[in-house]
Amino acid sequence: MAHNTKKTPPKPEAGPAPTVAELQAQLAAAQDQLKAAKAAAKKAVYLKVSAKKAISLYGLRRMPITMYVDEWATILGMAEQIAAFGEEHAAELSRKGDAQAQG
Repeated sequence: MAHNTKKTPPKPEAGPAPTVAELQAQLAAAQDQLKAAKAAAKKAVYLKVSAKKAISLYGLRRMPITMYVDEWATILGMAEQIAAFGEEHAAELSRKGDAQAQG
């Protein structure tokens, strides 16, 4: 009779099974990464033509900022004035991150 001389390779030793707390921590970390990825995708700023043929700016707030083209032209024409006003009143003004930190 033939004798089987093949050796079976040893199985890699598995570490201890993760605890429920470790699995929950891994799940929470994965959920946080998913939320961060979704938030990053939402932060893209873009323009669309609205149903009323105005320009809608998306990505700055929860709702779009929509104005007609002449209103946008007025604001864009005031860009230097707005920037100067912001610099003059910098101490009185807050930034979006500041407002979120306080609330």
